[in-house]
Amino acid sequence: PVPMSTLSDMRAPSNDPALWNWDDEQIQYWVKCGPQTCRNRDGIYFNSERKISGKNRKLNDSAFRKVMPDGEKSERHWLLYSPSTGRIFCFVCKLFVSNSTSSLGNKGYDSWDHINRLCDHESSVEHRQALTTYSIRVSMSQTLDTQLIEERKREMNIWR
Repeated sequence: PVPMSTLSDMRAPSNDPALWNWDDEQIQYWVKCGPQTCRNRDGIYFNSERKISGKNRKLNDSAFRKVMPDGEKSERHWLLYSPSTGRIFCFVCKLFVSNSTSSLGNKGYDSWDHINRLCDHESSVEHRQALTTYSIRVSMSQTLDTQLIEERKREMNIWR
């Protein structure tokens, strides 16, 4: 595996998922940062407006929350909005599924009249595998970070 650099050593990519170019450095960057800095949740979603069956529809904040069977709301931390395209993307599928069969993992999703299909996506095998890959990469990153910190401490002690 490629050693994880510190965030300060990395070139910050665009926070717009539609503009991401895939290389290992960018994947490492997003593994280190997580999805919170690229969700683009301003509540306006200006570029998401689409005319569907003669009606203007657009993304709204409710898409970012899943309503559980017991009525409890759960945040969809994996869901990202692209200001440039007005579409939504899946963070983990965009990162770890190179030929995604889901529009959420490649060109983005904008069928606002079928927003309930997000539930199908989050229960798909592809999404679950990407989520597992992400979890493994995050845990590897944390392990490597801990090892790098310990190594740095040992080096500092040698020079004292």
